[in-house]
Amino acid sequence: MYNKRYIMRKIIRFSASLEPEVLEKLDAFQKENGLPSRSDALRALIREKVLEKAWRGNEKIFAVVTMLYDHHGRETMRRITDIQHNSSAKILVAQHLHLAHHSCMESVTVSGSADEIKKLADALAAVNGVIRVSLARAAVAEELKD
Repeated sequence: MYNKRYIMRKIIRFSASLEPEVLEKLDAFQKENGLPSRSDALRALIREKVLEKAWRGNEKIFAVVTMLYDHHGRETMRRITDIQHNSSAKILVAQHLHLAHHSCMESVTVSGSADEIKKLADALAAVNGVIRVSLARAAVAEELKD
């Protein structure tokens, strides 16, 4: 069954005037990202700008912090767990993967302000035994209205 929220969404049409070279860039963005229309390309660009702005503010946002680490490292797993439990960012989901004998990857989906999430990622990156930490911005809470 389809979610009626997406089917019954109100669409407002408007026109825009762009220089030819700007329109070419929009069309290239659309094609590179496999988007079906210029409208979809504009929506994607606007959503990215809204998310970018939220990362500079205090809005509630969602992100995924991914760590690659050596689980045989002295105290590594205990430190990672302690940091997650003491973080002001809210841990929503954690997924632990065994990649090789010594190598593990853990992805943690979190919510909170950008500062809280960045502090969490930085603290995890500083743990002895952690090889790499990446932070992926996911969504702004205000955009997720029912």
